[in-house]
Amino acid sequence: MSEYPLVDIHTHSELIPKDVVAIRNVFYGDALNYRFDIKRFYSIGLHPWFIEGADDTFDPAKLEMLAAKPFVMAIGEIGLDSTADIDIEKQSRIFELQLTVAHKLKKPVIIHCVRTISYFIPKFKNNSFKVPVILHGYNCNAEITGSLINKNCFFSFGKALLKEESKASKVFNLIPEQNLFLETDESTISIEKIYEAGARIRNISTSRLKDIIADNFRRCFILGNK
Repeated sequence: MSEYPLVDIHTHSELIPKDVVAIRNVFYGDALNYRFDIKRFYSIGLHPWFIEGADDTFDPAKLEMLAAKPFVMAIGEIGLDSTADIDIEKQSRIFELQLTVAHKLKKPVIIHCVRTISYFIPKFKNNSFKVPVILHGYNCNAEITGSLINKNCFFSFGKALLKEESKASKVFNLIPEQNLFLETDESTISIEKIYEAGARIRNISTSRLKDIIADNFRRCFILGNK
């Protein structure tokens, strides 16, 4: 039996069921005054949507101070978003600053990537990431997925798995089991439903999928942070 029966690798919800181990996302601007529960797990980062107006006040040293706490498991969500109303070059500059913090603290990175996957592919090919990287809300096609599969790259799938025709559903079986995560993100769909959908697609039991993801969680976040 898994020590962690259900793992939700990325959620924005404050309401975490008792039978779920979750990493709750806290935006950098909120984290400065956030009341953390030391019995829970968190990620902290400056999201690309909120860079405008915050880029002049963003302080990597403050992020490092916050993220150094043992209950902060990852830097994130951070990344690039071509739909955001802010220059991509500025987004990439802020991303690289946060990536430096992650490398210094040796903590995983949770990536927000919208129509900017071409920025990240060369980084994986060149082994630029020295920490595990989780591509959250993953929903790319088979060709892109094949170019990203790397021992340091994890793919986190969410509610898109409930849609049979989604790209996420079509590539879910392509991901090596040691690179899998599941998440709720901002969805109100339970993580249990997402596990059930993932298990159906891979034609395995939900219990087996729980064990796979629990092992990945320990390897990526618990053992990797020691």
